[in-house]
Amino acid sequence: MRLHYLFLLTVSTILLLSGCTAIKLLTQSKLQAPELNYVNHEVGRPSTTSTTVNLNFQAKNKNKIGLNNIFVDYEFYTEGKRFLQGKRIELTLKPSASSTIKIPAKVVYKDIIKAVGPVAKKIIARAEHLNVLVKVRLYGNPKVYNKVESGSLFEFSITKEQMIKVPVPHKQINKAVNKAKQKLRNLF
Repeated sequence: MRLHYLFLLTVSTILLLSGCTAIKLLTQSKLQAPELNYVNHEVGRPSTTSTTVNLNFQAKNKNKIGLNNIFVDYEFYTEGKRFLQGKRIELTLKPSASSTIKIPAKVVYKDIIKAVGPVAKKIIARAEHLNVLVKVRLYGNPKVYNKVESGSLFEFSITKEQMIKVPVPHKQINKAVNKAKQKLRNLF
Protein backbone atom coordinates (compact mmCIF):
# COMPACT_ATOMS: atom_id res chain seq x y z
CA MET A 1 0.00 0.00 0.00
CA ARG A 2 2.80 2.36 0.91
CA LEU A 3 4.56 1.60 -2.40
CA HIS A 4 1.30 2.27 -4.26
CA TYR A 5 0.94 5.65 -2.50
CA LEU A 6 4.56 6.57 -3.33
CA PHE A 7 4.02 5.59 -6.98
CA LEU A 8 0.86 7.75 -7.25
CA LEU A 9 2.65 10.69 -5.63
CA THR A 10 5.58 10.38 -8.06
CA VAL A 11 3.31 10.15 -11.13
CA SER A 12 1.20 13.08 -9.91
CA THR A 13 4.31 15.21 -9.36
CA ILE A 14 5.67 14.40 -12.84
CA LEU A 15 2.32 15.24 -14.47
CA LEU A 16 2.02 18.48 -12.50
CA LEU A 17 5.53 19.59 -13.39
CA SER A 18 5.21 18.65 -17.07
CA GLY A 19 1.99 20.70 -17.26
CA CYS A 20 3.95 23.73 -16.09
CA THR A 21 6.45 23.63 -18.96
CA ALA A 22 4.96 26.69 -20.63
CA ILE A 23 5.01 28.57 -17.34
CA LYS A 24 8.67 27.70 -16.73
CA LEU A 25 9.65 28.78 -20.23
CA LEU A 26 7.59 31.96 -20.01
CA THR A 27 9.09 33.06 -16.71
CA GLN A 28 12.59 32.81 -18.18
CA SER A 29 12.00 35.75 -20.56
CA LYS A 30 9.52 38.45 -21.55
CA LEU A 31 7.66 37.26 -24.66
CA GLN A 32 6.91 39.32 -27.76
CA ALA A 33 4.83 38.54 -30.82
CA PRO A 34 6.97 37.93 -33.92
CA GLU A 35 7.39 40.62 -36.57
CA LEU A 36 6.52 40.11 -40.24
CA ASN A 37 8.11 42.23 -42.98
CA TYR A 38 7.98 42.19 -46.77
CA VAL A 39 11.44 41.72 -48.30
CA ASN A 40 10.87 41.46 -52.06
CA HIS A 41 9.29 39.41 -54.81
CA GLU A 42 10.66 37.75 -57.90
CA VAL A 43 8.62 37.17 -61.03
CA GLY A 44 9.50 34.12 -63.09
CA ARG A 45 9.49 34.01 -66.86
CA PRO A 46 5.88 34.47 -67.99
CA SER A 47 4.25 32.04 -70.38
CA THR A 48 1.07 32.60 -72.37
CA THR A 49 -1.00 31.19 -69.51
CA SER A 50 0.80 31.94 -66.25
CA THR A 51 3.83 33.16 -64.36
CA THR A 52 5.35 32.26 -61.01
CA VAL A 53 5.72 34.90 -58.33
CA ASN A 54 8.03 34.13 -55.43
CA LEU A 55 7.21 36.30 -52.42
CA ASN A 56 9.88 36.76 -49.77
CA PHE A 57 8.94 37.83 -46.26
CA GLN A 58 10.95 37.86 -43.08
CA ALA A 59 9.58 36.73 -39.72
CA LYS A 60 11.62 37.86 -36.75
CA ASN A 61 11.35 36.10 -33.39
CA LYS A 62 12.88 38.36 -30.72
CA ASN A 63 12.25 35.80 -28.00
CA LYS A 64 14.94 33.65 -26.43
CA ILE A 65 12.67 30.68 -26.96
CA GLY A 66 11.53 29.15 -30.25
CA LEU A 67 7.94 29.20 -31.48
CA ASN A 68 6.30 26.42 -33.46
CA ASN A 69 2.70 25.76 -34.51
CA ILE A 70 2.94 28.93 -36.65
CA PHE A 71 1.26 29.24 -40.07
CA VAL A 72 1.14 31.55 -43.10
CA ASP A 73 -1.85 32.21 -45.37
CA TYR A 74 -1.73 34.36 -48.50
CA GLU A 75 -4.21 35.87 -50.95
CA PHE A 76 -3.73 37.73 -54.25
CA TYR A 77 -6.19 40.42 -55.37
CA THR A 78 -6.55 42.54 -58.46
CA GLU A 79 -9.25 45.15 -59.03
CA GLY A 80 -10.52 44.24 -55.55
CA LYS A 81 -11.20 40.60 -56.46
CA ARG A 82 -9.35 37.62 -55.03
CA PHE A 83 -7.94 35.24 -57.64
CA LEU A 84 -5.39 33.17 -55.74
CA GLN A 85 -4.94 31.89 -52.21
CA GLY A 86 -2.84 29.51 -50.17
CA LYS A 87 -3.40 28.35 -46.62
CA ARG A 88 -1.62 26.89 -43.62
CA ILE A 89 2.01 26.89 -44.69
CA GLU A 90 3.62 25.66 -41.47
CA LEU A 91 6.66 27.37 -39.91
CA THR A 92 8.88 27.14 -36.87
CA LEU A 93 10.52 30.34 -35.66
CA LYS A 94 13.92 29.74 -34.08
CA PRO A 95 14.90 31.52 -30.85
CA SER A 96 16.29 35.06 -31.29
CA ALA A 97 16.45 34.69 -35.08
CA SER A 98 14.96 35.85 -38.35
CA SER A 99 13.41 33.35 -40.73
CA THR A 100 12.89 33.90 -44.44
CA ILE A 101 9.45 32.89 -45.63
CA LYS A 102 9.40 32.03 -49.34
CA ILE A 103 5.95 31.77 -50.87
CA PRO A 104 5.90 30.42 -54.44
CA ALA A 105 2.63 31.32 -56.15
CA LYS A 106 1.58 30.40 -59.67
CA VAL A 107 -0.42 33.28 -61.16
CA VAL A 108 -2.73 31.96 -63.89
CA TYR A 109 -3.97 34.77 -66.16
CA LYS A 110 -7.25 32.97 -66.85
CA ASP A 111 -8.01 32.99 -63.11
CA ILE A 112 -7.55 36.77 -63.04
CA ILE A 113 -9.96 37.18 -65.96
CA LYS A 114 -12.52 34.91 -64.26
CA ALA A 115 -12.26 36.88 -61.01
CA VAL A 116 -12.47 40.35 -62.51
CA GLY A 117 -14.69 39.70 -65.52
CA PRO A 118 -14.91 41.15 -69.03
CA VAL A 119 -13.40 44.49 -68.04
CA ALA A 120 -10.20 42.60 -67.23
CA LYS A 121 -9.66 41.63 -70.86
CA LYS A 122 -9.56 45.31 -71.83
CA ILE A 123 -7.23 46.15 -68.93
CA ILE A 124 -4.88 43.25 -69.68
CA ALA A 125 -4.87 44.03 -73.42
CA ARG A 126 -3.32 47.44 -72.74
CA ALA A 127 -1.39 47.01 -69.52
CA GLU A 128 2.28 46.09 -69.28
CA HIS A 129 1.77 44.98 -65.67
CA LEU A 130 -1.13 44.02 -63.45
CA ASN A 131 -1.22 45.60 -60.03
CA VAL A 132 -1.71 42.78 -57.56
CA LEU A 133 -2.38 43.26 -53.86
CA VAL A 134 -0.85 40.47 -51.79
CA LYS A 135 -2.15 39.85 -48.28
CA VAL A 136 0.00 37.62 -46.07
CA ARG A 137 -1.08 36.53 -42.60
CA LEU A 138 1.29 35.04 -40.03
CA TYR A 139 -0.66 33.42 -37.20
CA GLY A 140 -0.73 30.63 -34.74
CA ASN A 141 -1.14 29.25 -31.29
CA PRO A 142 2.55 28.73 -30.77
CA LYS A 143 4.26 26.32 -28.49
CA VAL A 144 7.41 27.49 -26.84
CA TYR A 145 10.30 25.11 -26.78
CA ASN A 146 13.90 24.73 -25.86
CA LYS A 147 16.19 21.73 -26.23
CA VAL A 148 14.44 19.85 -23.43
CA GLU A 149 10.75 20.82 -23.22
CA SER A 150 7.80 22.56 -24.88
CA GLY A 151 4.37 23.94 -23.94
CA SER A 152 1.41 25.92 -25.33
CA LEU A 153 1.58 29.69 -25.20
CA PHE A 154 -0.84 32.22 -26.77
CA GLU A 155 -2.63 33.08 -30.02
CA PHE A 156 -1.59 35.85 -32.41
CA SER A 157 -2.28 37.04 -35.95
CA ILE A 158 -0.26 39.53 -38.02
CA THR A 159 -1.33 40.65 -41.51
CA LYS A 160 0.80 42.50 -44.05
CA GLU A 161 -0.30 43.85 -47.42
CA GLN A 162 2.00 44.57 -50.35
CA MET A 163 1.25 45.83 -53.86
CA ILE A 164 3.32 44.06 -56.53
CA LYS A 165 3.41 44.23 -60.33
CA VAL A 166 2.90 41.07 -62.39
CA PRO A 167 3.93 41.41 -66.04
CA VAL A 168 1.44 40.77 -68.84
CA PRO A 169 3.27 38.65 -71.49
CA HIS A 170 2.08 40.46 -74.62
CA LYS A 171 4.87 39.01 -76.81
CA GLN A 172 4.08 35.43 -75.84
CA ILE A 173 0.32 35.97 -76.20
CA ASN A 174 0.68 37.59 -79.63
CA LYS A 175 3.04 34.83 -80.74
CA ALA A 176 0.54 32.14 -79.64
CA VAL A 177 -2.36 33.98 -81.34
CA ASN A 178 -0.40 34.31 -84.61
CA LYS A 179 0.56 30.63 -84.45
CA ALA A 180 -3.10 29.64 -83.98
CA LYS A 181 -4.17 31.89 -86.89
CA GLN A 182 -1.54 30.28 -89.12
CA LYS A 183 -2.79 26.80 -88.22
CA LEU A 184 -6.34 27.86 -89.12
CA ARG A 185 -5.18 29.23 -92.48
CA ASN A 186 -3.38 25.97 -93.22
CA LEU A 187 -6.61 24.04 -92.63
CA PHE A 188 -8.45 25.93 -95.38
